[in-house]
Amino acid sequence: MKNLAEETILLFVDVSEVYTLLSKLDSYPKLLAAHTCDWKFNGDICSFNYDGSTHTKLKMYEQLLNEKVVIGTYGVNTVDFDMEFLLFDVGKNRTNFKMIIKADMNPIMASMASSSMEELKDDFLKEMKKELGVDNN
Repeated sequence: MKNLAEETILLFVDVSEVYTLLSKLDSYPKLLAAHTCDWKFNGDICSFNYDGSTHTKLKMYEQLLNEKVVIGTYGVNTVDFDMEFLLFDVGKNRTNFKMIIKADMNPIMASMASSSMEELKDDFLKEMKKELGVDNN
């Protein structure tokens, strides 16, 4: 899989708060609010419409307490991708947070999708900071 979007930021919040937010699929309608609607949940799988037309399913694939969360597309989707969240506790209510969006596609498709994935990443980070109650830093 190729990294299409990636960013590391320092959050002034305890690592457990970040992990709790990201480890629950029912948090993602708020985190992905900019382009999604019609969310449905079934255990560790959720589905939604992206930009009003593309139906997407996500599944929680990996959770490592206060360290890592991986969600990705599930079943048949227009674009298959994973979002990997890495958390590093740096003490005193500070968390180093890394978000990586990966997809398995040829170089031409990857270059076409990268700007959309960058926008998805930026919108996600903005909403995550808002949900955590932290300033943009």
